[in-house]
Amino acid sequence: MKANLSKNMNSQIYCREILINKTIKGLLLFLTLIMLAGCEVPNPIEKFRAELTRYPEYSVILSDMKEEGDLSSSYFHKYTIVTGVMKREQGKDIKTPSEPSSNTKPDTKTETKPNTKPAEELTYETKNTDWMRVPQKVYKQYENYLGMTILSKDAKGTISDTAYPAGYQYVGDSRYGQWKNDSSGHSFWEFYGKYMFMSSIFHMIGNRVNRNDYDNYKTNNSLRKPYFGTNNDYGTNGARTKAAHSSFFERRQERIQMKQENFSRKVSNRTGRTSYRSSSGFRGGRRR
Repeated sequence: MKANLSKNMNSQIYCREILINKTIKGLLLFLTLIMLAGCEVPNPIEKFRAELTRYPEYSVILSDMKEEGDLSSSYFHKYTIVTGVMKREQGKDIKTPSEPSSNTKPDTKTETKPNTKPAEELTYETKNTDWMRVPQKVYKQYENYLGMTILSKDAKGTISDTAYPAGYQYVGDSRYGQWKNDSSGHSFWEFYGKYMFMSSIFHMIGNRVNRNDYDNYKTNNSLRKPYFGTNNDYGTNGARTKAAHSSFFERRQERIQMKQENFSRKVSNRTGRTSYRSSSGFRGGRRR
């Protein structure tokens, strides 16, 4: 009799603990959703579009991404910003405004005043941003474009948000380099010596651009279609991206592994609770 009473009390305590835990988790989730709803995360891409207008040329490259949180995820980007600056303005900061422009519209292409200045009058500056929080929608929109230019302004003044391999906007421009032929007669692009730094900035060293690849890029860009290279070597799933941005893939693999471990732990805990409930004197909702 005492044994049955003890089992019954243990079962009631166990059920009460489960109810309390579920209530606490529900309240935490509810409070988190309220907090997220009240904190609208701005879109950095539109901030860049508004602030970089004053530059004759620029490229915004998605250099890194990460997702944090378990119960509720937060999303982050890092960017590399390359600007062509008039030499008299060299040294001025590349600013990122705190508020997006209300007049900025996400048009795929916008025509602005062309840059008629020769390349010799421009100097190129690079800035790597810190982690910037982005809305989930923006993270999903760009998740396939790691290492790619996602916003740019070329020498003609055309602003584009169609993704393409970083640095391709300078290929084919006789101000920066020339087409050469290898021993097999294949045409490839080579930057002039004073612009070889572009190969480093855009991770193009050892990844030369051939004429066929460039023509495919121009075709896709004119159709406003993202271009991942002739063999899909660029972007988040590209082999060249995996070599140049290894930290992203290591971090993503760690997150996947952590999720799997958490899932296994939850399954194990549930199995243990089921065993405890069975041994406490209940079967099919009735006491033994």
